[in-house]
Amino acid sequence: MNQPLLTRIQRKAWRIADRTRLRLFPSRFSQWPCLERKRLVVGCESSGTTIIAKSLFGKGRLRFLIEGQQSWVWDARSRIFQGLASFEDYPHLRLFDTWKVPGFAPVLPQLRTSYPNCATVYVVRNPRDVVASAFRTFQITSRDEFSKIPWVQANWLGIKEMDPFARLAMRWRIYLEQSAKVDRVHYVRYEDFCDNKVETIRHLAEFLDLKIDLGFVRSICNQQASNRSARSYPPQGPNSWQSVPAISAADIEKVEQICGPHLAAWGYE
Repeated sequence: MNQPLLTRIQRKAWRIADRTRLRLFPSRFSQWPCLERKRLVVGCESSGTTIIAKSLFGKGRLRFLIEGQQSWVWDARSRIFQGLASFEDYPHLRLFDTWKVPGFAPVLPQLRTSYPNCATVYVVRNPRDVVASAFRTFQITSRDEFSKIPWVQANWLGIKEMDPFARLAMRWRIYLEQSAKVDRVHYVRYEDFCDNKVETIRHLAEFLDLKIDLGFVRSICNQQASNRSARSYPPQGPNSWQSVPAISAADIEKVEQICGPHLAAWGYE
């Protein structure tokens, strides 16, 4: 049996088992707050959350949620941020032990109320490089294409600005500022991860009280974070925005104005 088919069968079996557990044991999943130990990786999209989360959670006994495989988390993130729902409306989340959902960053205050024992790692990346990474992620080469990507078009954060570069910069700032409203968030710069990947993962694992296989970390940390069919480019390090022709000096200036003092605070001046 080929691997993609096996993976689809496994995911379908999990979905059936999940629905069964939620239906047969409703009282267990309706008791709040959830005091079980959870582990979460967040950060603005295109900040390196995927490769860091896979290095931490990709080989272990704990069940790992990646938002792309569980698209209902996008609905949860948006509705919770807008005050239309709470984490208690999404008990399915409790079935997972480790989470990689970048968009949970702006709802960390609400998450902490429902999951007080959730240890959180926040990945910070130079917002200029976040913009450049978005170009590569969606394989685009123009401002017009950039304005149409989901992260730029999304309205759930209440961003009124129309310029696409300003919208993504505001997203970066909102994520970071919302995360600062709770304590016990461990921040890691993507640039520091690039400088010393294995050691960075080891320190994060200590913070998360997580056993990891350093051999596995060494084997994966330099690989492409996503499937090559989705992203054909190799992982990029710091200052990759300088090699994207579609990003103008005026675009970068706008990003710098919006992200303001956070650039100095994180060494991105």
